[in-house]
Amino acid sequence: MVSIFEQLGVRTIVNAAGPVTRLSGARMDADVIDAMCEAAQVCVDIAELQAGAGQLIAEVTGAEAGYVTSGAAAGLVLATAACVTGMDPGKMNRLPDTSGMKNEVIIPRSHRNFYDHAVRSAGVSLIEVGISDRFSGAGVRDTEAWEIADAISDQTAAIVYVAQSFAQPPLPQVTAVAHKCGVPVIVDAAGQLPPAANLKRFIREGADAVCFSGGKTIGGPQGAEFTFHHSGTDYLVLTKQLESNAFIPEYATHYIGAGGVVINEREELLVVSELHRSSSRPYYKLPGGALHPGEHIADCVQREVFEETGVRTKFEKLVCFRHWHGYRYDKSDIYFVCRLSPLSEDISIQAEEIEECLWLPVPEYLSSEIVSTFNKHIVKAAIESPGVTHMEIQGYSDPERHEIFMPNGMEENI
Repeated sequence: MVSIFEQLGVRTIVNAAGPVTRLSGARMDADVIDAMCEAAQVCVDIAELQAGAGQLIAEVTGAEAGYVTSGAAAGLVLATAACVTGMDPGKMNRLPDTSGMKNEVIIPRSHRNFYDHAVRSAGVSLIEVGISDRFSGAGVRDTEAWEIADAISDQTAAIVYVAQSFAQPPLPQVTAVAHKCGVPVIVDAAGQLPPAANLKRFIREGADAVCFSGGKTIGGPQGAEFTFHHSGTDYLVLTKQLESNAFIPEYATHYIGAGGVVINEREELLVVSELHRSSSRPYYKLPGGALHPGEHIADCVQREVFEETGVRTKFEKLVCFRHWHGYRYDKSDIYFVCRLSPLSEDISIQAEEIEECLWLPVPEYLSSEIVSTFNKHIVKAAIESPGVTHMEIQGYSDPERHEIFMPNGMEENI
């Protein structure tokens, strides 16, 4: 009988390296295979299945709860996301955009590895600490607990610790300094079985979340060398090239944002100074922000202006845009500048993000030393440029799915 691997033209190998993912992990126990075959014959409520499995995991590990993911890497994604959002469903829905959330995760420099991409995919930045002299051959130093404590800030969502026999500093020291500051510790223990004692060891030493690989010594199914592509709030996409030259398009490469130039009848410009900024002195900029998934540019800029300032507006035109590489999480960014007319003028600031908001005379803004040259240019463009405006082209798909901007004054019928 021709095996499934022979049908695919795949060689079987003698694995002398252990249960590593790229070599198919561990061979599954017969009990596991039988359980999978039995489970495949019926349908259940997955939430109930997770609850039952989670209770069993908790009993075995001594943890408060357990959860089955598609692998240790997926566990790192979910654990990091949980530390960023907590129980707030609104924040969960915004991931991987972590604006306004705690979005930094501390990791000892000697713990960096290829799989920490899973942590970064939740929308956070890794903050490396310590000097790994003992790995470079320059000395015997490695990260120390005080360096982790010194790096903790109000933006710290979690600390990631990669468990190895040689990992430094010791986990109990890390959890001690973390918990003193109210910061959770995530342990990547993907390959840390055996010994079986490790199932309870990391929890006992203070870890808040521990990720084990079920496809290694535990003897569960493997991910078959699939590569992380992207994730959302309720899904994770992995890909695998079946042909050596197959092209897999990247996920979204850009952020899209919009800023509003709002000028009233007294020639005053609506400006804001953000609460969280790099400069200690006020820095006046346009109200605006990132588009939500499925949101039109015009809707976004009106929403952002209202959220930040309390001023209601009407979209008039799109006047210019900026394309910028190396933005948040190494993605590129397109920032659209829009002209809006105010429908109200009373200001009510968004206290979580905005420190100050005011109507500033346009000449004063354009001559101010604390306004960037770029911002002066885009305000001037909004005043002088005819821009491009909304136009609907008959028969061109559903307007809910697109926006079309054409030169101002262009006739709709050709």
